[in-house]
Amino acid sequence: MACSLANCFLLGALLCAPAAALDPSKQLTQYAHTVWRIQDGSLSGVPQVAAQTSDGYLWIGTTLGLVRYDGVRFSNWNPPAGQQLLDPRVFSLLAVHDGSLWIGTGYGVSHWIQGQLVNYPQISGRIEALGEDDTGAVWLVRTQMVDKMGPICRIDEAGVKCYGEHDGLPSFFPVFLDRSDSQDLWVGGYWADGYSELVRWKPGAPPVDIRRGDKHLEGVSSLKAISSGRTGSLWVAIQDPRLPLQLDHLQAGTWTSHSFPDIPIKNSDVTELFVDRNDSLWIATAYHGFFRFRDGHSEHFGTADGLSSDAVGQFFEDAEGNVWVMTSAGLDCFRDLQVTSYSIREGLSAAGAGALVATKSGDLWIANFQAVDHLHDNHLSGIRSGGGLPGQNVTTLFEDHAGRLWLGIDNGLWMYDGSVFHPVRHHDGHADAAVEDPVHLALLDRAHPADLVEDPRFVP
Repeated sequence: MACSLANCFLLGALLCAPAAALDPSKQLTQYAHTVWRIQDGSLSGVPQVAAQTSDGYLWIGTTLGLVRYDGVRFSNWNPPAGQQLLDPRVFSLLAVHDGSLWIGTGYGVSHWIQGQLVNYPQISGRIEALGEDDTGAVWLVRTQMVDKMGPICRIDEAGVKCYGEHDGLPSFFPVFLDRSDSQDLWVGGYWADGYSELVRWKPGAPPVDIRRGDKHLEGVSSLKAISSGRTGSLWVAIQDPRLPLQLDHLQAGTWTSHSFPDIPIKNSDVTELFVDRNDSLWIATAYHGFFRFRDGHSEHFGTADGLSSDAVGQFFEDAEGNVWVMTSAGLDCFRDLQVTSYSIREGLSAAGAGALVATKSGDLWIANFQAVDHLHDNHLSGIRSGGGLPGQNVTTLFEDHAGRLWLGIDNGLWMYDGSVFHPVRHHDGHADAAVEDPVHLALLDRAHPADLVEDPRFVP
């Protein structure tokens, strides 16, 4: 079943760990892609955020409430009679180690634990992000609050404590929250005058000003997104009207600016950054779908490829390694398949693949329509008719013991040495009727292991 959580239900949460991940050697178009659109009735509102509790349930926070997915169907979640969320709009979710779920809404935070909903009305405001530290304490950042306790709060068994200017934090509105390997908090947001701020902070210590962005529109953060990687790195998108995309990257305490010349978007288009378990960087945009970057190579996926919308919000990676993408029109899920497919989208010359030969080096040669394609290290390239292929119709492919490729092309036989096609003719100089089937060529190769062209009928 596509994007099913059934394994987690059957085996239990412990057997779902360690967490898997998508095979990074595959292209985005080679994953199974499942879509649930709002217009189809699967979701009651626009999906904003996702989390997965240890019982396997996937939770989706939407603009109209909380939705639960059991691996088969989505259902609107409702708390027990007499209990309700402080606000139906869900902007942040956090599944914690004890199996419970924290729910950040447009006006406060709630905790769903052991079949009961616990609200924290003393914490007002829109809960922008949630996180858990190693002690089990829950951290949140909030905006639009009416109390004076501070924009960053910590909740544990002892109660609630909020932090602000009186703790040395800058007087800004935090909207991003992440954790570094040292257990410090990455907190990002904006000042009332439009400047953005990114600080690294731990209670009891002065905050470290990491990045201060340029002034943008009043009340709008020029800090677009942040995401920490598994190796302690941090990716940051700062407002920038220039092309192409350019992100700041913190690695081993050193900042570098990383340009993406093959991603034709501006920093202002970025809505979210996400680093998966393989350290691939996913980049969501407001109008252009999303991009994935790994090992110097980027890929794009949008509505033309089947994405529910080009307006992308957040990403989520579940326990099985599936990646969920939340858009303005629905929810998309990408998962691995046991069989890898190749088509024109992955680089085939055409959809007319015929003869195949797998070489000793692990490559694959494919006879295609007016072309021969070559698959090497999961990358497809082609030699086309008029672009190096000495003919149009490739009928036969064979690799001999020396690693040379033999091809039947039109009415002739050719040998390819890796760079040049050499015609193979009869001893009388004629090329017609020289095309051999792979079985015949293999028998000749066995009979003459020193060199296939020792056969007197063939003159290279």
